[in-house]
Amino acid sequence: GTSWSTSDVYDGIEAGLRANDVEVVPYRLDEMIKTFGVLVKAGEEADALRTKNLDETRKLILHFAGADLVTVALEQEVDAVVSVCGLLLGAKRPRVLARLGIPVACYGTEAPYFIEDELAVAGAYTHWFTNERRSVEALGRETKSFYLPHAWNPERHRPGAVDPKKRCDAIFIGSGFAERQALFAGVDWDGIDHVRRGTHWQGDDGLRVVSAESH
Repeated sequence: GTSWSTSDVYDGIEAGLRANDVEVVPYRLDEMIKTFGVLVKAGEEADALRTKNLDETRKLILHFAGADLVTVALEQEVDAVVSVCGLLLGAKRPRVLARLGIPVACYGTEAPYFIEDELAVAGAYTHWFTNERRSVEALGRETKSFYLPHAWNPERHRPGAVDPKKRCDAIFIGSGFAERQALFAGVDWDGIDHVRRGTHWQGDDGLRVVSAESH
């Protein structure tokens, strides 16, 4: 998934698997996306690579980023493949892995806000886990689906030293979807130093808003 949000979910799943004596072969799609993003941009600037628009550029980067996944899975003789988020990986390579007899699961993190996008790729996976209980039934029409709520790692998710630059009364980390904006708009924040981190926050209500790209 993306390097600023679902990477934490990936880290947790990897740690959980290793704690249960599962050998994990990492394939960091987020890091691949960064690498090929730089290469594609350099190619465009050098006029050695041409794309019609940003959407085509994005598709090209994602294609390169996931290109080696099947090869790594076969070379390492993995028993299963687990993807976090799944939307950036798409459906093509999970389908190939499934045809090769390798179970391929996804831990979907974007329901219910992007449930239609998840439904579009869920059928390519042999198993789908979701943190959104109400989405299990819809996803189950595409593949085997299960409810799996987020866990927490006491070694990582715990109070630490206070950074004076980040001190505040309350903080929310997440995208500013419509229902969340409505929820926060109904709170009287007068006298409360409140910070939101994530995309889609307007910042026009006098609150400190920090974009996802800056943290």
